[in-house]
Amino acid sequence: KGTLDPGAEVAAVRVASDVLEVDLLGLGAAISGVRTVDRDGRSGSVHLTLGGLDQYADRSLNPHLGASIGRYANRIAGAAFVLDDRTYRLEANNGANTLHGGSRGWDRRVWELLDTEVTDLGGTAVFGLTSHDGDGGFPGTMTATATFTVDRDVLRILYEARTDSPTVVCMTNHGYWNLAGRGTIARHRLTLESDRVLPVDDGGIPTGRFAAVENTPFDLR
Repeated sequence: KGTLDPGAEVAAVRVASDVLEVDLLGLGAAISGVRTVDRDGRSGSVHLTLGGLDQYADRSLNPHLGASIGRYANRIAGAAFVLDDRTYRLEANNGANTLHGGSRGWDRRVWELLDTEVTDLGGTAVFGLTSHDGDGGFPGTMTATATFTVDRDVLRILYEARTDSPTVVCMTNHGYWNLAGRGTIARHRLTLESDRVLPVDDGGIPTGRFAAVENTPFDLR
């Protein structure tokens, strides 16, 4: 464990199989490292990582690196939303918009390590967080869990959340990957079987109109 001001204990745990090691950190319920073997059996690091807890706590060094994002991933336009005819005002931390739940989003919180399990093929680690009514401007008290499971050569992430009143939630993992295990990602190949893309405006907010990917840089078919 490490210590994060003002004294909260931050759990660190490794979930591993014979071919895959995943390091996890309670700050942001984050992936802090992944090592696996390539097709030639060579082991390497395939997830971007920082040097220690103090660096993960430094916002200038840590752009949500491998973290669990909440209450709401990506941007909310105008830092407000309407639910059941009521408008909820949020923190504008990305221009006029709310990004990743605000400056104190779940990726900046210390999650509790609730459970670990070792299996024949790997294991599981479960982190939990309670976000109280009004946290960041969002309604409802919400309890969330992030479950990381290694099943030999597979990493699964399961996010679950429960609330005591109507609210909104959108969780994801913000991992940065380099599957080459070295160098840059410039020669990676990505295939997306999508004929259309959802454009965004200058603030990163979807326009609501789909566009064809043909003859554009977004054609990854």
